[in-house]
Amino acid sequence: MFNKLLIILCGVIFCNMAVASSNIKTSSEISLSTSSIYDFLERDESWFAIKDIAEKKNINSVTIYFQGKIDNNVTQSQVDDINALLTTKMQESGLLVRDCLECNKTRLHLTKTSIKYQRGLESNKELRLLGKEIQSDAFLMWRMGLSDSSQNITLSLVQAENNETIWADGYLMTKKEEEIKKELNPHQFGFAMSYIDLSGDAKVNGESHDAFNNVTDFSLRYYTRHLPSERLHFAVIANYFQNTDRNNLFNVEGGGIEGRVLYTLTPSWPAPSLYIGAGSQFVEGKNSFAMRSGVEFAYMKNGFFDIGVAYIEKNSFKSKHQGDVVTGKFGGAAVDFTIGFRF
Repeated sequence: MFNKLLIILCGVIFCNMAVASSNIKTSSEISLSTSSIYDFLERDESWFAIKDIAEKKNINSVTIYFQGKIDNNVTQSQVDDINALLTTKMQESGLLVRDCLECNKTRLHLTKTSIKYQRGLESNKELRLLGKEIQSDAFLMWRMGLSDSSQNITLSLVQAENNETIWADGYLMTKKEEEIKKELNPHQFGFAMSYIDLSGDAKVNGESHDAFNNVTDFSLRYYTRHLPSERLHFAVIANYFQNTDRNNLFNVEGGGIEGRVLYTLTPSWPAPSLYIGAGSQFVEGKNSFAMRSGVEFAYMKNGFFDIGVAYIEKNSFKSKHQGDVVTGKFGGAAVDFTIGFRF
C-alpha cells in the first residue's frame, strides 16, 4: 500500500529534478544583488591591471573617491563596505591609500532665489590641488547604481597631477525582460500528490470491517504573491482523491476546492510557510466541509513538500456488496504529507 505511494512520490521527485536541471540559469540570468558587484570587485584581473599601470606611471599613493549619491537605492553602509573592499585591494596591489575628508564634504551655495547643495569636488582644478594637499598621486573614482532591474559600478583611476584617466573598468547587469515580468506578475501553478491517513470503516449486516487506512490525493494549485504583501500569499486548490488500496467492500472517491492562505516565515532556504485552508469536498455525492493546516517547505528550485493535518467532515455512505447493504463511514482528522512542484 504505502510502497506503491512511495514509488509514485519518487517519480514526482525525479520529474521535478528533470525540470529543475533543464532550467539552470547562466551567470547573466542570476538574481540581482550587491553580491554580484562584490564578485566583480574580487576579480584579480582588474587589480593586476592597476598594479601594472601604477608602476608605469610611477604612482605610489591613491585615494578612494565615491562620486555617486547616497539615496534609497545606494545606502551609506553599502558605500562604506565597498570603500573598505577597494582600500584592501589597492593595498594588496602595493599602493598606499590616503584618506580624503574633503572628498565627501557638503557645501552650501546661497543665492537670492535658491539654495543649492554640492557634495564633493566641483572641478578638475580642485582635484589637482587636493592631490597635492593630501600627497596622493591618483584617485580611484567610482560610482554605483542599484535598482530593481539593474545594477552597475564604474571605476576609473585618475592621475592627480593632470586629471588623466589612466585606467577604467565597469560592470553592468540587467534582468531579462521575462524575469521583470515574472516579478511584477509572479503567479505560479503547482501540481502535488498527498498521502492522507484517513480511514474508512464499513459494516455488513451489523458486523464491523476495516475497509481502508489511507487515501491518495492529487491537486492542481494556483498561487499568487500579490497584495497584501510579498510574504503573505494565497492559493486556490482543486483536488481529486480516492482510497489507495481499492477493495470490493467499501471505496470512496471525491473532489473538491480549497482556498488557502500562506505566510512565509523567512525567504531563505528552506523557506518555511505556515498555511491554513478551508473548502468543500464532494465525497460520493455528499458535500463535506474540509480544512488543512501545516507547514510548507521548499526544496531544489521549484519543489515543495507539506507536513500538516487534514480534516474532512465525517459522513455515512451506503453501497451494495454481493447483495448485502454495506454502511460505511469516512472522514475525520489525519496526518497529511504532500509533495509537489510549482511551474
